[in-house]
Amino acid sequence: MRSVDALLHPVRLRILLQMAGPEAPLSAKEVAARLTDVPHATLYRHVRALADAEWLVRAEEVRARGAVEVRYRLAEGDAVATADDLVDATLDDHRRWFGLFVGTLLGTFTRYSHGPNADPIVDGVRYRVDPIFMDDDAVPAFHEELQALVSRYRSSTGRARILATFSLPDPDRK
Repeated sequence: MRSVDALLHPVRLRILLQMAGPEAPLSAKEVAARLTDVPHATLYRHVRALADAEWLVRAEEVRARGAVEVRYRLAEGDAVATADDLVDATLDDHRRWFGLFVGTLLGTFTRYSHGPNADPIVDGVRYRVDPIFMDDDAVPAFHEELQALVSRYRSSTGRARILATFSLPDPDRK
């Protein structure tokens, strides 16, 4: 059973970001080699939670030194909560999930900015808020187009980048 609570956890989001790359499917061991600040036992527990919640699916099993290593990929539709996943969510749930989302972004930027070669100008780091104007009935199509654009670049080669977006009505405009 998919659970948004299982999805929106800082370590789990980092795991899912690794699984979204062209190198996937990946084993927990391969993800652990990338997320070196996460203890292995913690990482394996979070991979299992994502698989149990059906955000990750078994892609293949590989024999490695007498053991079976499971390699995972993102579930169909990427790791995106759908309207069905959110049908019973309260406003408090959304506030908590958004806080986790923003906290994860802050952690990502902090890890990047403390890296030995961090250079926001050279690396093309951008953060901005752009107002857009559309009727409510156009919002789903806009999000579909945006996801299609993101998906087109997800399978590209080159340096992995994090793109985070959120969309909501401007509470200061009536």
